[in-house]
Amino acid sequence: MSIIRNKQRLFHLYRYLLKYTDEEHQASTNDLVKLLREMDAHASRKTVKDDIEVLAREGVDVITTKSYYNSFFIGSRQFEVPEIKILTDAVAANESLTSEQKRKLIDKLLSQLSVHQAEKLEKAILFSEAHGENEQLYYHVDKITDAICEGKKVKILCFDQPAAETENPKEGAAKLLHNVRQKLPGGGGKTHILTPVAITCRDNCFYLIGRKGAGNEQAAFRLDRIAKTTIIE
Repeated sequence: MSIIRNKQRLFHLYRYLLKYTDEEHQASTNDLVKLLREMDAHASRKTVKDDIEVLAREGVDVITTKSYYNSFFIGSRQFEVPEIKILTDAVAANESLTSEQKRKLIDKLLSQLSVHQAEKLEKAILFSEAHGENEQLYYHVDKITDAICEGKKVKILCFDQPAAETENPKEGAAKLLHNVRQKLPGGGGKTHILTPVAITCRDNCFYLIGRKGAGNEQAAFRLDRIAKTTIIE
C-alpha cells in the first residue's frame, strides 16, 4: 500500500463525513470500512479507527458515539445551520443579484452543511421575486474593492440617477441612498468619476458609496445599475 493511497483514503473519509454525516445521520465503523473498500482502498476497523484519530488530532470535530459498532459524525462545522440560514435568506432576498447568482451562491453556502441539513434548510428558503439583471456585478465588486484598497478612483458608467449629493459632510450615506432607485430618462446612462469608499447593502440592494467632484460631495450608486467600471489614478 503506497503512502499516496493512504493519503487518499484519509481525504475520502474526511470528505464523506463532512458531506453525509451529522448528529441525526451517523456512520458506523462498518459503514466506513465498506465505503473505503468500494473505493479499492485497504480498510479495516482498525484503519478506520486510526484515521478518525488522525482527523481529530488535526482539529476536525469528529464525534464518536460509543457502542459495539462505534458510529461517527461531524460535530461543529465552519458554519453552523443557523448561520447558513441567515446567509441564505439574505442572498435570496437580495434584489441586486441575478437569479443565477443567487442560486450558485446559495448552493455554495449549503455545501458547508451535510446533505441532510442542506435539504432541510433549502425547503425554508423564500426567494424574492425581485432580482438584478447585471451579470457583471461580481466584476464591478472586484474592481471597486481593488480601487478602495489601492486608494484609487473609479470611472463608472451608471444607468441609475445617483443619490442626492450634499456639500454637508455630516450627512450620512443612508440619507444619500434614499432616492437612488430612479432611472435616467431614455436609459442613456451617465459617466461618473469618484473615490470609492465602500460597498454596502441597504434595502436588499448593493450600493457603491463614494466621494466625487471638486467639493468632495458624497454620492451613492446602486451597484447592479453600473454598466462599466474602470480604475484610474
